[in-house]
Amino acid sequence: MRIRAIAPNARTLAEIIHARHGASSQMMLAISNLLGSLISLMVNFTAAGALVSVLSPLSFETGIIIAGLGTLLYTLWSGFRASILTDMVQVIGMIAIAVIVIPTIYFAAGGSEVNGSRF
Repeated sequence: MRIRAIAPNARTLAEIIHARHGASSQMMLAISNLLGSLISLMVNFTAAGALVSVLSPLSFETGIIIAGLGTLLYTLWSGFRASILTDMVQVIGMIAIAVIVIPTIYFAAGGSEVNGSRF
Protein backbone atom coordinates (compact mmCIF):
# COMPACT_ATOMS: atom_id res chain seq x y z
CA MET A 1 0.00 0.00 0.00
CA ARG A 2 2.35 2.66 -1.25
CA ILE A 3 -0.42 5.27 -1.40
CA ARG A 4 -1.12 4.86 2.33
CA ALA A 5 2.56 5.37 3.04
CA ILE A 6 2.61 8.60 1.03
CA ALA A 7 -0.75 9.98 2.19
CA PRO A 8 -2.08 8.04 5.18
CA ASN A 9 -5.15 10.26 5.69
CA ALA A 10 -6.00 10.91 2.04
CA ARG A 11 -9.53 10.18 0.95
CA THR A 12 -9.57 11.63 -2.57
CA LEU A 13 -7.34 11.57 -5.62
CA ALA A 14 -6.67 15.29 -5.14
CA GLU A 15 -5.31 14.68 -1.64
CA ILE A 16 -3.04 11.90 -2.91
CA ILE A 17 -1.77 14.11 -5.75
CA HIS A 18 -1.12 16.92 -3.27
CA ALA A 19 0.80 14.64 -0.91
CA ARG A 20 2.86 13.09 -3.71
CA HIS A 21 3.43 16.01 -6.10
CA GLY A 22 2.47 19.22 -4.30
CA ALA A 23 -0.12 21.95 -4.60
CA SER A 24 0.62 22.85 -8.23
CA SER A 25 -0.15 19.30 -9.38
CA GLN A 26 -3.33 19.32 -7.32
CA MET A 27 -4.34 22.56 -9.05
CA MET A 28 -3.62 21.05 -12.48
CA LEU A 29 -5.84 18.08 -11.56
CA ALA A 30 -8.62 20.43 -10.46
CA ILE A 31 -8.40 22.46 -13.67
CA SER A 32 -8.40 19.35 -15.86
CA ASN A 33 -11.43 18.00 -13.97
CA LEU A 34 -13.28 21.29 -14.44
CA LEU A 35 -12.40 21.36 -18.13
CA GLY A 36 -13.57 17.77 -18.59
CA SER A 37 -16.83 18.49 -16.78
CA LEU A 38 -17.40 21.59 -18.91
CA ILE A 39 -16.83 19.62 -22.11
CA SER A 40 -19.20 16.90 -20.93
CA LEU A 41 -21.85 19.50 -20.08
CA MET A 42 -21.52 21.12 -23.52
CA VAL A 43 -21.84 17.76 -25.26
CA ASN A 44 -24.97 16.90 -23.26
CA PHE A 45 -26.60 20.25 -23.98
CA THR A 46 -25.69 19.96 -27.67
CA ALA A 47 -27.27 16.50 -27.84
CA ALA A 48 -30.39 17.76 -26.05
CA GLY A 49 -30.66 20.70 -28.45
CA ALA A 50 -30.32 18.40 -31.45
CA LEU A 51 -32.92 16.02 -30.06
CA VAL A 52 -35.41 18.81 -29.40
CA SER A 53 -34.87 20.29 -32.86
CA VAL A 54 -35.41 16.91 -34.54
CA LEU A 55 -38.44 15.86 -32.50
CA SER A 56 -40.24 19.22 -32.29
CA PRO A 57 -40.69 22.41 -34.26
CA LEU A 58 -38.40 24.24 -31.82
CA SER A 59 -34.94 25.38 -32.83
CA PHE A 60 -31.62 23.87 -31.77
CA GLU A 61 -30.82 26.89 -29.59
CA THR A 62 -34.21 26.68 -27.87
CA GLY A 63 -33.53 23.02 -27.12
CA ILE A 64 -30.22 23.90 -25.48
CA ILE A 65 -31.89 26.59 -23.38
CA ILE A 66 -34.68 24.20 -22.34
CA ALA A 67 -32.15 21.51 -21.36
CA GLY A 68 -30.02 23.99 -19.40
CA LEU A 69 -32.94 25.57 -17.59
CA GLY A 70 -34.51 22.19 -16.85
CA THR A 71 -31.28 20.88 -15.36
CA LEU A 72 -30.70 24.03 -13.36
CA LEU A 73 -34.27 24.16 -12.03
CA TYR A 74 -34.52 20.57 -10.83
CA THR A 75 -31.05 20.78 -9.28
CA LEU A 76 -31.88 24.03 -7.47
CA TRP A 77 -35.33 22.82 -6.44
CA SER A 78 -34.48 19.30 -5.29
CA GLY A 79 -30.73 19.39 -4.80
CA PHE A 80 -27.87 17.27 -6.07
CA ARG A 81 -29.41 14.08 -4.68
CA ALA A 82 -32.34 14.52 -7.07
CA SER A 83 -29.88 14.94 -9.93
CA ILE A 84 -28.28 11.60 -9.12
CA LEU A 85 -31.72 9.99 -8.83
CA THR A 86 -32.79 11.29 -12.24
CA ASP A 87 -29.54 10.01 -13.76
CA MET A 88 -30.29 6.55 -12.36
CA VAL A 89 -33.86 6.67 -13.74
CA GLN A 90 -32.51 7.72 -17.15
CA VAL A 91 -30.04 4.81 -17.24
CA ILE A 92 -32.76 2.33 -16.32
CA GLY A 93 -34.98 3.82 -19.03
CA MET A 94 -32.23 3.64 -21.66
CA ILE A 95 -31.50 0.01 -20.80
CA ALA A 96 -35.20 -0.87 -20.98
CA ILE A 97 -35.56 0.88 -24.34
CA ALA A 98 -32.43 -0.86 -25.67
CA VAL A 99 -33.83 -4.25 -24.60
CA ILE A 100 -36.98 -3.50 -26.63
CA VAL A 101 -35.58 -1.55 -29.60
CA ILE A 102 -32.52 -3.66 -30.48
CA PRO A 103 -34.39 -6.98 -30.88
CA THR A 104 -37.24 -5.20 -32.69
CA ILE A 105 -34.87 -3.72 -35.29
CA TYR A 106 -32.94 -6.98 -35.55
CA PHE A 107 -36.01 -9.07 -36.30
CA ALA A 108 -37.59 -6.38 -38.52
CA ALA A 109 -34.41 -6.48 -40.62
CA GLY A 110 -34.78 -10.24 -41.11
CA GLY A 111 -33.10 -11.60 -37.99
CA SER A 112 -30.70 -14.50 -38.19
CA GLU A 113 -31.74 -15.48 -41.74
CA VAL A 114 -30.24 -12.28 -43.15
CA ASN A 115 -26.91 -12.29 -41.36
CA GLY A 116 -26.24 -16.01 -41.86
CA SER A 117 -26.40 -17.02 -38.21
CA ARG A 118 -27.98 -20.31 -37.24
CA PHE A 119 -29.46 -19.61 -33.84
